[in-house]
This record gives sequence, C-alpha cells and structure tokens, in this order.
Amino acid sequence: MTIIHVAESFSAGVLEFINYLTNNLEDFEHIIIYGEREIKERNADIEEIKKRFSANVSFYKWEKAQKSINPIKDSLAFFNLCHLLKKLDYEVIHLHSSKAGFLGRLAAPFLKNKKILYTPNGAYFLKTDISNFARKSVIILEKLAAKISGEVVCCSKSEMEAYLYQNIPATFINNGITITTNYGPKRSNGTFRIVTSGRLSVQKNPKLFNDIACLLEQEKSVQFIWVGEGDLKEQITASNIQVTGWLTKDQVLSELLKSDLFISTSLWEGLPFSVLEAMELSKPLLLHNCVGNIDLVENNYNGFIFNSDKEAANYIKKMLADKNWVLDMGGNSRKKCEQDFDIKNTSMQYRVKYLSLSK
Repeated sequence: MTIIHVAESFSAGVLEFINYLTNNLEDFEHIIIYGEREIKERNADIEEIKKRFSANVSFYKWEKAQKSINPIKDSLAFFNLCHLLKKLDYEVIHLHSSKAGFLGRLAAPFLKNKKILYTPNGAYFLKTDISNFARKSVIILEKLAAKISGEVVCCSKSEMEAYLYQNIPATFINNGITITTNYGPKRSNGTFRIVTSGRLSVQKNPKLFNDIACLLEQEKSVQFIWVGEGDLKEQITASNIQVTGWLTKDQVLSELLKSDLFISTSLWEGLPFSVLEAMELSKPLLLHNCVGNIDLVENNYNGFIFNSDKEAANYIKKMLADKNWVLDMGGNSRKKCEQDFDIKNTSMQYRVKYLSLSK
C-alpha cells in the first residue's frame, strides 16, 4: 500500500509528524511531496532531513509551493501538484497543513483516485495575526474544500472542536511520539531552568515569554531558555533569558534534559511536538491557554494552563517553593504521554484509517 504525503511546510511539527508516522508504518510505501520554503528559512539540508526517514520513503520536490496567498504562484503550485499526483501510483493522499490541504483537495476532481485525508496541524483560521476578513475567507475556503473532497483528521481533540464549531466535519487522531527509556524526573541542583523551543514568531508569542521572565528577574536562581531563532528576537529583552539559536535534534534533547520546566506561550497550536517531547522526558508543563496546548495539561497533575504573565509567574514561584511537587508533576507528564500520545497508538489508528479508505 502506498501513501502520498503532501506538505508545503516541511519542517517543525509537520516534519516531525510525517517522520514519526512513516517510520512506524514501515510495511507501507510512502511518497513525500515537499515544499522547500521553511527548509531554506532554517538553513536546513534536505539531504540530511531525508536521512531521518526509513528506506520505504521516497521524495519529490513541490515546485512553486509557498506559504502566502498569491494567485499566480498558487496556480503554478496547483498545476505542478496535479502533475505529480497524476503520474504517481497510490492508494491514499494525506495532506498536511493549510496550503497543501486546500490545493490538494482542489485537485481531487482531476485525479482518478480521490481517497484523501487532510491534517491541519494548526488550523489557519485560529491565527491571531490575520484580519477578521482573512479569517472569514479562510473558513469559507475550508468549507469549500471539505465539500470537494477528503476527510479532515485533526491532530488533537481541541483542534477538531475548532473545526466542528465552524460547522466543518472533522475527526481527530492525537499526534504521538516514540516512547523511549524513561529518564525519570530529576531535581535541579541549583538554577531552575525554564525552557521553550520554536521559531521566534507571532504564533509562539515571544513577548509573553519575555514578560513572564521580566516578572522573575529578581529570582536569581531562575533562568529562561528559548531554543530557536526568528524575526521577533528583538522582543527578547529580559536579562534572565538565553536564546540558543537553531540547534540539532540531539542538542535540543540535551537542553530539555537539563531543564526543570517546559513553558509554551503559543497563541495557537495543533498538538505541539515540542511539548510532547518534554512530557516524554518527564518535564512538568506550563502552557498558555490555546487550542492544542489544552489537550496536554491536567491542572495540578502534570502542570498548569495559564492566561496571563502574572498567572504564569505565580505558578513558577509556587514550583520554586516545592521542588518535590515539580518532580511529581514531571512523572505525571511521562504517564500522560505514555497513555495518550504514544506513536504506536497514533500509527495504529492511521493504519486503520488508510486501509478503510483504500477499500
């Protein structure tokens, strides 16, 4: 059985999702049609990215694919995608994120095989940096695409609920990661390290991260670490923040292992792999209240959801006062990850979904 994965944005969470999924469905053949935009933006090497995948995966570059809405370039990308899909043999097409999701479903009437899934990985209409007109337009396009073809399979329950709220039919299968040796929660011997990772962008909300750090500048034992890079780096001004720049996957793992708490200040998500990886490493969570994040925390069990900088700072102060409590919550993060976000369960559910579509 052959699955085609189409991704304009082939990095960050989308890359992680496709990598985890294909590596755990090794009895299937997988074809990845990818855009280069974010690969170039991160100065990444596509050949190094390909090495992370199993031998059952092949790759085709999607020419003209780009993020912004541009009628001419989008038309060229559409025709290139149709050309690729027509010449390939497959049972199911799996579209990832909004641009691939729309153009891929728009292509369905021109294809012999119209068995299509679409996983948003962060619904575009949840973005807070677009106008109300743009948001309403995206919702109309999502409804149109849903009527043309395909099934929306969200990566979290809260993302599915956001689609259902807009009267767009959807189901969900949680993102999952590989559960490895249990590192177990560890007690900090000095500095209380609070880490996050991702692009310094509107979505990840570095201003809120900075505001929280500013409220704790007098706490000399607290250090904030942002793993990543981006256009909004100038919003990081607090003296207790370190910005590492982009790191390799092993280096990110090292930073997570040294941390005491994982924080997310995101404004919207799908179901973030950065948080899942922290949970797998037994880290307690402090997550901003948004779609995706709310699926990962049970308050006072494995961390907290917060709504403001002051609320987040108060939670951190409580954790500083009782580090045994922090260890307990870290252990609970690991348990929740094993129970709800194991890639074995995710891949099994997608196996069933793919096979049911191929009949």
